Amino acid sequence: MKYLIKFNKIELVNINEHIYSKLDIKQLHDYCEMYLAELIDKGYMISIESEKYTVKINIFGPYKKNKSYTLFSWNEIKDEFIPFFDILQTDYNLDFQIRDQKSKHITLHIGSSEPKYYNKIEIENIPNIRSIVCVQISIKQKGF
Repeated sequence: MKYLIKFNKIELVNINEHIYSKLDIKQLHDYCEMYLAELIDKGYMISIESEKYTVKINIFGPYKKNKSYTLFSWNEIKDEFIPFFDILQTDYNLDFQIRDQKSKHITLHIGSSEPKYYNKIEIENIPNIRSIVCVQISIKQKGF
């Protein structure tokens, strides 16, 4: 496996640089780089957004020359994403949304449709959803 096409392929975005940003963004950046290296090598883009109470990891499809991201399918990333998610949830305090009376940790942004929300059990059985714009995971800031 070739390790990382470019040195700094993960984009760091600090939306809010308040005292609330207690999570080590650089450490999370390195963590994502290590565990998502295969997706990065395939051209997928990872952004990390620091907000007041959460940090969001976004996975986008390969970047096109016209400055837009390629849509991708669940089957294209699941073999790399599921192990990453398993490790992430043991090392970080994941944020969640309540949907259908269940905690959902993963958001799939799909084309022009409403986002779809999943938890760990459900991601094992997601059908091959196509037209994914972004996969998003939120991590709680330390202290919240």
